[in-house]
Amino acid sequence: MEFNPERFAKISEQLHSDEEREAGRQELADLMAVLVGEDSSYFDDRELKERIENAIVSFPVEERKNIASELRGITKEAGWKIAHNIVAGALDLDKEIERTVGQREQVEIYSHTVRRPENIQHFRDFLNAEGGPAHYWIPRKYDIKRYVKTAVEAHERSRKTGAIKVLDIGGGSGFLGKLIADEARNQSLELEVTVIDPDAKTVTKAKDTFTDTGNLKFEIGTSNQALAMFGAELTGSDKEKFDELEKKRLELLERGKEELSHIKALLVSLESESDEETTSPDISSVLSGAFGNRARTILEQSGIALDHLPPIEQIRDTLADFYNQRWEFNQQQILGIRDEQEKIYSEKGVGQSKVDVVLNSWMPIGLDFTREMRMLNAPAIIYARERGGATGVDYLSENPVNLGKENSYGTGSNYDGVSWWEGVATSGVRSDRYGYSGGVANTSQIDFHKSMGISDQELEIPNPTEDEKYAWEKSLEQHIGRERIEKLHFY
Repeated sequence: MEFNPERFAKISEQLHSDEEREAGRQELADLMAVLVGEDSSYFDDRELKERIENAIVSFPVEERKNIASELRGITKEAGWKIAHNIVAGALDLDKEIERTVGQREQVEIYSHTVRRPENIQHFRDFLNAEGGPAHYWIPRKYDIKRYVKTAVEAHERSRKTGAIKVLDIGGGSGFLGKLIADEARNQSLELEVTVIDPDAKTVTKAKDTFTDTGNLKFEIGTSNQALAMFGAELTGSDKEKFDELEKKRLELLERGKEELSHIKALLVSLESESDEETTSPDISSVLSGAFGNRARTILEQSGIALDHLPPIEQIRDTLADFYNQRWEFNQQQILGIRDEQEKIYSEKGVGQSKVDVVLNSWMPIGLDFTREMRMLNAPAIIYARERGGATGVDYLSENPVNLGKENSYGTGSNYDGVSWWEGVATSGVRSDRYGYSGGVANTSQIDFHKSMGISDQELEIPNPTEDEKYAWEKSLEQHIGRERIEKLHFY
C-alpha cells in the first residue's frame, strides 16, 4: 500500500466526527487488515511491530496517540491477538515515516566490494568482512571464455554489425564485466560491456576504478531503465497499449494485494492462539466491530450464509479455499498482462535489439527481472545464479506480498535453455577446515532466442591452459580438487 497522506488525514477527520466516526474506524480496520494479513511464517512479530509503527507515524503527530488507542480497540474486536498485544505495548511513534505502509518486499540486496581482479591472488581474497565480497561466486577462466564464446555466437547468428554488445544488469562492482572485457581484448575481439546498476555509490567507484578499460562502460539504473535504454523503442499504438497495460497491472496488483490481505486478516481473526486452546474464537465480536462490514462481505463472497453460520472450522476451510481461488484469479490476470506486455516487445524481433547478450549475476533474493531481460530481445541471455534458489524469486508462496511475482530464470515462449554448468560460490569455500561444502554453488545458465538455432555442443570450448587461468584458480583447485571442478556438473 503506497503511503497516502490524504487518506490518513481523512481518517483522522472522520474519527473526530460523530457522523463519520464509524466510517473512519472501518477505514482504519482495513488498513490494519493489510498489515496483519500475512502468513505468520512470513513476517515475525518484530517486523509486524515495525510495520504497525510505520502506519501510525504516517498520521499527523497530534493524532498518533488517538490512532494507537483506536487500534487497540479494533484489534481486540477483530481477534488479531498478536497485533493487539503490539499496539497495547510500547510503540516508537517518533520515528521517520517510511515510503510505504503495509506489505513489504522481502528483498535481500547483494552488496559488493569493488576490487580489481589482478589484486586477487587466492580464493580467500574474494571474501571481505565489510561491504560484501568482491564477487558472490568465483569465476574461472573457463566461465569467462564461454561467456565470450556465447557473445560471439549471438552476434554472428543474429547478423549484427559493429562491436559485440554485452549488457550486464546488476553488476555494479564491475568485476564480472571487467573479466569479460579483458578476455575479449585478449582474443582481439571488438566487444563492449555496459554495466547498469541502481547502486550509484558502487557504480561511481567502479567507474573510477576501471578507467583504464575502454571497452567497459557504466550506467546507473534499474532493470526497467535498462529496458528503456537498450530495448526496442516503442512508439505510437505500441507505446499506448504498453502504458495502458502497465496502468491496469498496477491497479490490479494493489487491489489484489488488499483483497488477499483482508481475507488473510479474517482468517487470523478466526485462529486459536494455540493448539491447546479449548474455546473457539468469537466471530460475533469480529462482525460487530470496525472490521465487521469487510468481514461480512468476504464471508458472503466465499459462499457462507450470514443468517446460518456454520462451525468455525468449516468457516476457516471455506475461507482458505476462497483465498486460494482469489489468489489464482488475481495472479492469472496480472501475469496475463505481463504476457501481453512481453509480446509487444517480442514482436519487434531480435533485429531491433541493441545488445547481443544480456547478463545478470546473482539476482537479489526476492527480486525478479527475468521478464525485463527477455523483453530486451537479445539473441542470448546469460544468468549466473545460485544453484539452490538463493537468487531471484524461487519457491513462490501464495502470500499477498508475492502477488504478481513469478519464479525467476524462466525461458518464456521465445527462448530455449541451451547450456548450463556449475561453478564455485564464494560462501562455499569459507571454511578451510571442512573443505568445499558444496551447499551453495553457482550455476551458469545460457538461453538463446529460438530463432538462433544453436546447441550446447556449439558453445563448448576446450579447458583453458595453466597459463591462461586466473591467479586464484590454483588455490581453488588445491582446495576443491581440479578434477571435480572440471566436471562442470559436480553435485
